[in-house]
Parts: sequence; structure tokens; C-alpha cells
Amino acid sequence: MCVFFNMINLSEQVKEMYGEINIIYDAIKFIYNSFFIVISLLIALFSVISYTTIKRYLRSFINKERDKLTSNMLEDLAMTKQIMGREYLSEHKYIDGVYIFPVLSHKISFTPNLINKIILTPLDGNKTLEYKAWVKKGQLYIKFNNFEAEKDKGVNWVILYNEYHK
Repeated sequence: MCVFFNMINLSEQVKEMYGEINIIYDAIKFIYNSFFIVISLLIALFSVISYTTIKRYLRSFINKERDKLTSNMLEDLAMTKQIMGREYLSEHKYIDGVYIFPVLSHKISFTPNLINKIILTPLDGNKTLEYKAWVKKGQLYIKFNNFEAEKDKGVNWVILYNEYHK
């Protein structure tokens, strides 16, 4: 009878051990799966950070190169004193003696560095218009000193980089 009780105890011990082994196996399996999930999340996080960093770097690089190319193009045009565009000023907003132009309304994009390197001449005649210009919130503001709306009607945009022409 003692042997029988020992067998029952042994089978209960085996069941307990089997249950504990299953628990340990499940824990190891969970840790193993979690490890790959954590690694996958870290890889995804690294990818997102790398993507945004590369995108930001490329955007700034492209903008710098675009500015260089635009500047070189404008310098080449300045040598020929080529007219870049014509504007009839009545088409634009006129507030308190200041004309407001959309910055991208021309073949070129006006930037704070460029606005002081242009010469404005009237559509009729050849006098150089004196002006003060600034860019604010996507608009080019120009205040003329010697522009007569009825007589001059509009302006030619002439890019001029060379100092000796002024």
C-alpha cells in the first residue's frame, strides 16, 4: 500500500513538474516573442528618425542648391540687363502708397536678398524708379518715391547685380 501511495505522490509530483515546466516554457516563449517585438519596434523607431533626419537634410540641401542656381542665373541675366517681367500696377493692391505683389507672381521668386538687386523702370520711358522693397508673409511690398501712376502705368522688372550700373 505504501508503494501505491508513493506512486500517487510521484504522479502528482510529475503533474506539478509538468505544469511548472509548461509555465517556464510559456514564460520563455513570451520573452522570446517580446524580444523580437521590442527589436522590431526599435528598428521602426530608428527608421522613422532616420527618414525625418534625411528628409530635413535633403530639403535644406536642395534649397541651398536652388538658391545658388537662381543666383547664378540672375547674375547671368544681369549682365544682359534683360527684362524679367512687366507689371501693370493697377492690377495689384495699393495701400497707403505701397504696392503689394505676390512673391511668386513673376518668373523669379523674390527673397530679401534679391529685392535690393533689381531695377524697376516704367513701361514708358527709361527713368529708374526709386523704391524701398521688403518681403513679408509671402508678399513683396514696394513703396515708390518717384512713380506717377497715370504717367508710368506699370513697371519693368530688370535684374541688376553689378554695382557700377547704379
